Amino acid sequence: MLKRTKKKFQKQAIIGAVTVLTLSVSGLLPIGAAFAQGELVAELVAQQGGIISGKPGETILVPVNIHVSQFGSENHSTSAVTVTANFEGNPVKTVFFNANEFNVKKQLQLEYTIPNTTAATVTPRVVMSSTDLSGNDKVVDEKYDTVTINVVQAPPAGDSIAPIVSLTNQINGFYNANTLPGTFQFNLDEAAEVFVNGVSQGSFTSGSHVLALPASKQGINSVTLAAKDAAGNESTPVIFTYFYDTINPLVTPIADSEANTHGWYNKDVVVSFAASDLNGSGVASFDPPVTVSTEGENQIITGNAQDNAGNVGSGSITLNIDKTNPTISGNPDRGANSYGWYNNDVTVSFEAADTLSGVASFTDPVKLVEGANQSVTGIAIDRADNDTSTTVYGINIDKTDPTISGQPDREANSYGWYNDDVTVSFLANDTLSGVASYTGSVPLGEGADQSVTGTAIDKADNDTLTTVYGINIDKTAPVIVFDSVNDGDQFTLNQVVNWSASDNLSGLATESSGTVDTSKVGTYKITAKDKAGNTVVKNYSVVYNFSGILQPINKDGSSIFKAGSTVPVKFQLTDSQGAFISTANATIYYAKYSNQVLGNEAEAVSTSASTSGNLFRYDPISNQYIFNLSTKGLTPGSYLITIKLDDETTQQVKFCLK
Repeated sequence: MLKRTKKKFQKQAIIGAVTVLTLSVSGLLPIGAAFAQGELVAELVAQQGGIISGKPGETILVPVNIHVSQFGSENHSTSAVTVTANFEGNPVKTVFFNANEFNVKKQLQLEYTIPNTTAATVTPRVVMSSTDLSGNDKVVDEKYDTVTINVVQAPPAGDSIAPIVSLTNQINGFYNANTLPGTFQFNLDEAAEVFVNGVSQGSFTSGSHVLALPASKQGINSVTLAAKDAAGNESTPVIFTYFYDTINPLVTPIADSEANTHGWYNKDVVVSFAASDLNGSGVASFDPPVTVSTEGENQIITGNAQDNAGNVGSGSITLNIDKTNPTISGNPDRGANSYGWYNNDVTVSFEAADTLSGVASFTDPVKLVEGANQSVTGIAIDRADNDTSTTVYGINIDKTDPTISGQPDREANSYGWYNDDVTVSFLANDTLSGVASYTGSVPLGEGADQSVTGTAIDKADNDTLTTVYGINIDKTAPVIVFDSVNDGDQFTLNQVVNWSASDNLSGLATESSGTVDTSKVGTYKITAKDKAGNTVVKNYSVVYNFSGILQPINKDGSSIFKAGSTVPVKFQLTDSQGAFISTANATIYYAKYSNQVLGNEAEAVSTSASTSGNLFRYDPISNQYIFNLSTKGLTPGSYLITIKLDDETTQQVKFCLK
């Protein structure tokens, strides 16, 4: 503890014949003045340089910090001085201060001999005086501060018990500049000299004491507390560690997508935050992602992170969001006449606006030439890439003199013929006065090289004639005939048949005759077309010559077989020349249509094995198609057998089971 006493004196000096009143500071005078008088404006201050301990009768060096301090808040000037300081009855030491060198601490090591005393502390005073460059001294008479020195008493004889030091407030974990305690508290069970990190803090009595925490560095700090009593017994060291962190965590905002080339977004932006704490205590928490949906320019989005020591860091990102489309409007360069027409080119221009990000581009003026019901679409794009469009419709431009034209309701075919009635219509137009009247539509029927004349008259009675020539109409299809007529135009395989076609108006565009292809079974067609596009299709079919069902099944359906037997189903196929056909595809189906058995006797049948599946086999020896039908599991009654041939014909026969 420091105590101060001081005495102030005023002195007057005569410089020439003028009396000067000036302010002196404990003997510090303005340069060039021999004497001064007035109120003192500064003082000498001595401060204890640390905890000091010693034994009774021991001479020790006491660190004392001395500085010059101003009175009050006003600025004053002082001259350079030499300061002397000592403990009463002990050697004197000096220190020099420059002019106006305020609050600069300078340390002296002052000798002091501790008296023989049983007290725990002594408080000697530091006596100071000053002398300026002119030799003035004792401007401050008997000025002093006191220091406190701990007196270490001799230990009891034979003391071998080490002191015990313990912490009474634990310091551990993570701290920052605001949370780190400035002191720590400990307890001694006996008087002893205390050491912090090996540096003596002086002697302390038994009981609870407080010391300043050593200066902390960034990172892990370790403090070792120990005690040694007067007998030299050393305590077990107490070590405590803590992490000191003055570095704020680094926060990096990250948008979920890049802004466009203008620095704008046109949708919601999700901003996430990444945090790091290099060389720090580590990130404890940071803000979750935030969705920014509000439109606006230069929106600052800030995220925070806190490290384990409680330091808080922040990072910001600036967002420009515009989700609103720009506006655009378009107009022609002038209005149309009462009929809604223009008779010269029209330029459609556009105007665009955007109240937030601003317009980046919009469609340039568009020039329209002759045409009806034309439209122009303009597009505006703002700096956030929002776009909108508008269309100017109904621009009618006709720059041609009055005309009349006539044309049929459709184009003729490549031969110049139509195959249905034709309506010749006329169209008249006048860009100045408008059309008063013109010939309406004229229908034409069948005939060759027909023509129609139309007349147009405008409102000034000018007339124009036009004639549509060469209208050829043929609505009658050609005719196809066969030279051999069968029922339903059905022919036998390999039968020789010829055909011919004719047309009486436009003439045939296809072949007029030919031979019917009967080389394969199936359904076929012959087509003839005239030059007007009328088409006739003549269908015909080619079939096998079917022999009918062969024994043991009667063709008239009167056969009766024993249920469970195998019934051979047989037939033959030939072409128109009687040649046997061996390559046909034939399948069999049967169905019961009645429980009644028509007849009394069951016919004997072959005992050959039944045929699986439903496909007939061909027997080249008998030239027959054979299927051994198993009736096993069938109940008595009447059955219908259906045979389907690949010539698309179907043959049927009935039989009974008994």
